[in-house]
Amino acid sequence: MANDDFERALGAARRLAEDYLDGLRERPVARAVDPAALAAALDEPLPERGCDPAAALDDWWRRAEPGIVASPGPRFFGFVNGGATPAALAGAWLHVDAAFGLFAALAPKHAHLLRGIERADSVAADAHKWLNVPYDCGFAFVRDAEALRAAFRSTAAYLAVEQPVWNPSSHVPESSRRFRALALWCALKADGRAGIRAMVERGIANAAEFAAWAKAEEGLTLMSPATLNIVCFRLAPADRDEHAADDLNRRAVRALQADGRVFVSGTVWAGRAAIRAAFDNWMTGAHDVAILKQAVADVRDRLLEP
Repeated sequence: MANDDFERALGAARRLAEDYLDGLRERPVARAVDPAALAAALDEPLPERGCDPAAALDDWWRRAEPGIVASPGPRFFGFVNGGATPAALAGAWLHVDAAFGLFAALAPKHAHLLRGIERADSVAADAHKWLNVPYDCGFAFVRDAEALRAAFRSTAAYLAVEQPVWNPSSHVPESSRRFRALALWCALKADGRAGIRAMVERGIANAAEFAAWAKAEEGLTLMSPATLNIVCFRLAPADRDEHAADDLNRRAVRALQADGRVFVSGTVWAGRAAIRAAFDNWMTGAHDVAILKQAVADVRDRLLEP
């Protein structure tokens, strides 16, 4: 590749990254991709003649962008994006941001959602979500240990020479940090596999109960299926256009937060303002779901009263 071609390709990559970061301002989330559709979009005969590297990068992004992230339960809506198999076949480094979705592997009815995760080169998850340990606590599994050490190993002269034993400073970007693993170890030890499974299944059941109510309740609409423990819904009165309904939902989020009985967050789904309820606290039960239903109904009625 000539220098000019290389610079154009780098420029194209930068533009893609900038566009992606600009799109995070309102934190929209793409719809779940169909792996078969993604494979069809990428499958074509190898052309006889090549093209400009920047044009090739743009074409790849256009085709692959819907499934380029493999995420078992992203922190907004809890669905699973395709991407593990195409990335693995391409020989790319596949990193899975498992956030809280990794723990669905413990629930027999939902473990299939993580099919393909075993192909990943690295998997990261947050213990401060479904495992309920103090923020901030995350962990990662990396297939190539030497690649991990090469990325983070520091060779500064003032640091002790690394001994032939596991050294945490060679596996993370921090040289000084608190003992995050202690809380995680204690949680795993205290709850055990069965306890964590019960917590995960309870969160999924709570989400399913609330989602069914939101789908049936007048003036509400379910924005996406409640695959795991996240419910994305929206106030959708028949007499409001989409833009007026967006403003209504932003006000509903503020009203629910100010109410004090529950905490929800605002989000954007398919370009429309929506409300997000997450069920991952170990103490949340059916009584709390009933409180959420009542709080949402009260705010809806108050905001929609003539």
